[in-house]
Amino acid sequence: MRADYEAGLNSTANSLTGTVGPDSAGIAGASVTLATLEGAVINTTQTDSSGHYVFSDVSPGYYNLTVTKLGYWPDSDPVTVTAEEPNNRGRYAVHDI
Repeated sequence: MRADYEAGLNSTANSLTGTVGPDSAGIAGASVTLATLEGAVINTTQTDSSGHYVFSDVSPGYYNLTVTKLGYWPDSDPVTVTAEEPNNRGRYAVHDI
């Protein structure tokens, strides 16, 4: 099974939001971590019952977004947050073990 997650920036609210899950189905209880490229953790959250997550008050910059869930391979990918692009999106995958 492949579990995709999509990260989108809502620059008006300075938040980074997305969904973890295959296609439109979400994966509840996945851990999503936002960290600097140097590895300093900014925040960690859990996906809700629909697989959604939100990071509030995200400053423009370069980050790593990591998704983990027991039974799935973890995935970590770079995310660029810019004030100029309100829909900065990336698509990534975590795979079951």
